[in-house]
Amino acid sequence: MKLIVLSTGRRIREVSQHLPQGMSDTYMSIGEFFTKAVVVPGKRRIDHDLRKSYLYRAMETTDFTVLGLSRDFLRFFKNADTLFKLWGELAKEAVAIENVSLADTYAEYGEHLQILQALRQRYRTLLEADGFYDEPADEAWEINTPFLEAFEAIELEVSGYLSRFERAVLSRMPQNVILRFAVTPFNQPLIAKMFEKAPAPGCYTYDFKAQSVLRHTPLPPVAHVETAHFEQRIWQVHYALASLMDFEQKGLSPERMAIILPDESMAEYLRLFDETGNLNFAMGEPFTQSPLYLTLKALHAYLSDNDPSAYQKIADKLADFQTRDLLTFIKEEATERELALIDEQLHKIERLRPYLPNERDRLLHFVLQRLAPLRFDDTDGGRVTVMGVLESREATFDGVVILDFNEGTVPNVDEADFFLSSAVRQKAGLPTRKEKEALQKHYYAQILRRAKEVRIAYVQNEEQGPSRFLYELGLNEGEAVQARYEKLLFSFAPDPDPYDYENRPIPRPDTLYPNTLATLLECSLRYYFRYVLKLKNEIEEDNYNFGTHFHEAIESVLAPRPRFEDPDAYYRAVMEALLKENDPARRYLILSRWADKIAWFCKKDFPRLQNPYKVERFEQSRQLAGFTLLARYDRMDDEAVIDYKTGQPKTADEIQALFYQVIFQKTPLFYYLKTGKIEDKSVTAPDKRLTEILQGLDFTARRTDNPQACRFCDYRFMCRAES
Repeated sequence: MKLIVLSTGRRIREVSQHLPQGMSDTYMSIGEFFTKAVVVPGKRRIDHDLRKSYLYRAMETTDFTVLGLSRDFLRFFKNADTLFKLWGELAKEAVAIENVSLADTYAEYGEHLQILQALRQRYRTLLEADGFYDEPADEAWEINTPFLEAFEAIELEVSGYLSRFERAVLSRMPQNVILRFAVTPFNQPLIAKMFEKAPAPGCYTYDFKAQSVLRHTPLPPVAHVETAHFEQRIWQVHYALASLMDFEQKGLSPERMAIILPDESMAEYLRLFDETGNLNFAMGEPFTQSPLYLTLKALHAYLSDNDPSAYQKIADKLADFQTRDLLTFIKEEATERELALIDEQLHKIERLRPYLPNERDRLLHFVLQRLAPLRFDDTDGGRVTVMGVLESREATFDGVVILDFNEGTVPNVDEADFFLSSAVRQKAGLPTRKEKEALQKHYYAQILRRAKEVRIAYVQNEEQGPSRFLYELGLNEGEAVQARYEKLLFSFAPDPDPYDYENRPIPRPDTLYPNTLATLLECSLRYYFRYVLKLKNEIEEDNYNFGTHFHEAIESVLAPRPRFEDPDAYYRAVMEALLKENDPARRYLILSRWADKIAWFCKKDFPRLQNPYKVERFEQSRQLAGFTLLARYDRMDDEAVIDYKTGQPKTADEIQALFYQVIFQKTPLFYYLKTGKIEDKSVTAPDKRLTEILQGLDFTARRTDNPQACRFCDYRFMCRAES
């Protein structure tokens, strides 16, 4: 009997449907396989959620405030997964914290790693005292011989990346291990890291023990692909439903169709408009939306914060809750459907009670965390599958619709690795962010190669655009087809009537700054609210603004006209200025999210510092078309006016660049830290272009014609703009 290891449970169900009767081979998901294949003698593996309680205890004897993590129990529970992810990755790749390279990192990096090392050691000591372990890769693990001896051979389908630990497990298997995997240009570097060589693209059958290729075939061709873009995200919904109808008319079976969601929150929109019940949601229905979970959540809010609104929701249940055992209360409150889903988890929680907090609010918080990932199966769903990207690995469909194919969503990896920079990851042999992104690209490439028809939709507006992966796949941007689908979605909704602020005259200003002119051009009604009525967003103004902090730090560093030996010295000076007098949480935010970007900035900016420059941010003016134009520079030298941007490029930057050219008669040079680009925004005949803009101004308060300009506007509710 063979053991067939596949990437997901869905993949097992898909394969099982086509097996002949009487097949005796065993099928298992890759996660279950590696869990069962290894044992640690004399110890039990710690429960996934219980380990957070042990980590919280470990922190009681460790000063970790420099990492920006909170000692508050509830906030800690939200942040703990960051630490476990780091430790798990280091363990699986056999990298000790003390051996992580400190090159190309910020000054406090070594101190942070020492704290993490001490915290990890304390955590493992507490586990060992109770006979637990966390990562088997950290222990003296052994092959689970009784489990494996039932199988003559093992075949393993690899859709992603096998860690060093997983490869070590396979090497100790008593049976022959056959791997099946595909190599595309995207996952080629990771495959090379696994096998110490870079195989050519294709589909492989590989003898792991002999380290030899048994079979190699070319990759299948890419399907017929259509792309389309929309101004609003929700307009993709009817495009997806209409595409399914097109697929059926072309003879494709609904069971062989899928809608794939890079962002699974889109499922809620699809549920809303799936009036005929054609869709089956592989991700199920979240338990967090069930009446029982909402009741428990309100009880916790009342217990922990004395929330009056929460009290209104659970006032009639509070007496029973306070006088009964928590798990008994949950079982009695649950419906049959809810109890069927959570019963197994409640039994596990009961066994863990000796290790859990005694405080009722903390115990309830643990239960909420434990039950939150659960989902009800979509047993009444239709014939077309809706799934996330990871669930689609190795699955085969004839007709596929992919939604939200936008930059930042495709590919989608963690925004920041709080502890290991890309440079450190590369030196330590850990998968880098670039490699993780490439692996997701590989998944999409495989979807396109396994299907016959593919439709890809994305949002195109000022804030969003297509994923760069669209071009890497050799696809075009497609058509803007929202007009066909907007009416389908919103024909039943009345148009809101704006308040009577519109069409009011705006006093003609004598002076204009780049921001005021850009606002006037984008939406004169917003200009009226901000600069005539002088309405302000006080909450936003109180928030920490990294952009302002960065500008102030650069000015303070460069004002004395220092001479830096190299970009690293420049970088250290900037980081010192940024971190000065900041609380630990903000310091850590800067170090974890901005350090690499600031290092890029200093490397690119260093050569320009050799020329004479000015950093005092004085305003300068010029008369043009009856207006006094005013602008303030971040830095200026003989060749350019330089501006630092910590946000995404936007339309207002073009106006700012025009002001710089007209007033200073120099090249406008913009450093975009977030995207890692330097842009020269000069235009020909800037005076003429700006004069034409100024002469065409209309000083009447009117709503913009561009709905995307309303999405993040502070005043969108005042003018009842669509958002």
